[in-house]
Amino acid sequence: MRLDIDAILDLGLLQRDHREKFYNLARTHNFDIDLHWLEVDRDVRWQRVLGRNKDQGDTYSMDVDRGMFDFCEGLLENPTDDELQVTVLH
Repeated sequence: MRLDIDAILDLGLLQRDHREKFYNLARTHNFDIDLHWLEVDRDVRWQRVLGRNKDQGDTYSMDVDRGMFDFCEGLLENPTDDELQVTVLH
């Protein structure tokens, strides 16, 4: 942000309060923020996780098993109406 270049944070940010920390940071420093929200069916998401586990590409760090996946799915909070004002839906 200090370099005045665009940055992409691919962090998941499953819960509103986690996303709010980044919104507040951007507001404090007068940075623009866009939330890109991918609306993908749960079964498709699981198949993509299995693919990443198998392929173990350059950014791979660990296997995500079904228990971890289901746990994270339970934490997922869709964007609220005010978040949707800064959201690009895919």
